[in-house]
Amino acid sequence: LLSHGSTRNTLSLKYRQLTKEIDRLMEFAKSKSVENITIDDVKRFNLSEEPKNRFHWVNRSFDDVFAVREFPTETTGAIFGTALTWMDEPVVFPLRSKIIPDRAASPDSKFQSYDIGAELTDKTAVKGYNEAVDFLRTQLAPDNQNNFMVKTTFHREHGAAGDSASLASALSLFSELSDIPIQQNRFCTGTLSFHDGTVGPIGGVDTKSLAVLKWHELKKEKGIAGKDGKSYFFFPAQNFETLEEYVRTSPYDYGDNVVLIPISNFAQALYLATVQDITPDDIEHLPERSEAFYLKSKRRMNERVAGFNKQLVASTVPEDPLSISYA
Repeated sequence: LLSHGSTRNTLSLKYRQLTKEIDRLMEFAKSKSVENITIDDVKRFNLSEEPKNRFHWVNRSFDDVFAVREFPTETTGAIFGTALTWMDEPVVFPLRSKIIPDRAASPDSKFQSYDIGAELTDKTAVKGYNEAVDFLRTQLAPDNQNNFMVKTTFHREHGAAGDSASLASALSLFSELSDIPIQQNRFCTGTLSFHDGTVGPIGGVDTKSLAVLKWHELKKEKGIAGKDGKSYFFFPAQNFETLEEYVRTSPYDYGDNVVLIPISNFAQALYLATVQDITPDDIEHLPERSEAFYLKSKRRMNERVAGFNKQLVASTVPEDPLSISYA
C-alpha cells in the first residue's frame, strides 16, 4: 500500500483499490464457506478473477514463431521481449536485428526499424528504440561509427507501444554487431538509459512475467524447453517488490522452471542473455562478472564494426568479414 513517491491522492486511490479487493475476497471466501483465509484461498480467488482469454496473444505469437521454424538454442541478434496488448494481455515477441552490408545513405539511416518505418509503433515505442540506438552509438568509438545499415523488427502484428522494449532492442543490436549469440530461453523487459546504461522500471511486470511462464509451458509441450528445462526472465530491479508480491499470491505456479532475475544495468542484461548456463554463483557475483564480460564484448563489437567498415570501403563485404577468436 505504501511506496516511495506516494502522495495523499495516490495513497487514497490505493486504499480504495485495496478495500475493494478485500471486499471481493471476503465475498469469495463466504461463497466457499471459508472461515480462515489462507494464501491458497487468495490464490484460488485470484484465479477466479483471471480473464478466460488471458493467454490468447501468447498462444498466437508462439504458433506464429514455431510454425515457420524451430528456434535454435542460441541466435545472434535475436531475443524475446515481453509486452502488453492494448487490453493488458501478456505477449511474447521475438525481436531481431540484422546487418545489411550496404553503405548507409545518411547517418539517420544507419539504424532502421521495420516497425517504425511501417508506422506500427507509437511515439513511446519510437522513443524506446531511439534510446537503444543512442546507447549503442555511445559504445562505439567516435571514429568507429558503423557506415552500414542495421535493421530491426519487433515481429508484432498488432504494433508496438511503450518504451519498455528499449533494453531488448539494445541487446539485439549489440548481439548482432558483436556476433555474440543470445540464448533463446532468455526473456527481458526494461527501459534503458543511453546516458549510463541503467535499466529503469516498467509497468505491468507481473503480467509480463506470465507471458514468459506460458511461453515456457508451450515449449515444454512441444518438447523444446532446452537442455536445462528452464526459462529466464530478467526485469528491472526497481520492480522487484511488485513482482515478488505478485508471485506470492499468483494463481499460476512458477516453480523452478521460470527463473526471475532482477537487473540494474545493460551489462548485467547482456551477461545473462548470452552466458550458456546461468548458475547461482553467476547471480551472486553478477555485478563483477557482468562488468568484465561487458568490457570484453564491447572491444569485440568495436573490432567487428571496424572490420565491416574497411570491407565496405573495399566494396567486398562478405557475409561475415571477420573471424575473431573469442576466448
